Amino acid sequence: MDDFKLTDHFSFFEVTGTSNAALQAKNRAEAEDVIPALKALAIMLEQVRAHTGPLRITSGYRCAALNGATVGSSKKSQHMKGEAADFVPVSGEITEETLEMFFQQVLVGIIAKGIPFGQIIKEQAKRDYSVSRWLHLSLGAPFREAAVCGQVLTMTDGKYILIKQVPIGR
Repeated sequence: MDDFKLTDHFSFFEVTGTSNAALQAKNRAEAEDVIPALKALAIMLEQVRAHTGPLRITSGYRCAALNGATVGSSKKSQHMKGEAADFVPVSGEITEETLEMFFQQVLVGIIAKGIPFGQIIKEQAKRDYSVSRWLHLSLGAPFREAAVCGQVLTMTDGKYILIKQVPIGR
């Protein structure tokens, strides 16, 4: 499939990209089945971008094979439905402190704008080569059951902690 814009700043290739070259073509081919969700996700990311500045998606849609090959991924991940993205700001080093500031900035923005989100998670995981840090944001209702929308969490090395649940999108 050719690349095309889902929104002004996010393209199909960007939200379906992976560093796993062996699964890239399969991932994009299977993503064609979830284009409506990918468009809704890109629209939500546009709203975040308007509040924070440019974003770099580190993981968007993941087919089942790619999700299975991704360390720490849930077998029920919204990534497999095109309903979630992991991202960081485009510029600057991602330290524990800068990610916390970015997390707070995104959280304030999505709450203030009333964006119906499923989960926002500040994530950190030790890898063989370094510590990776990113934010995860997923679509809320109707893509996710309303009772579990508005969840604000942290994840460190696979351990999730629910910080609070906000009444957004209910």
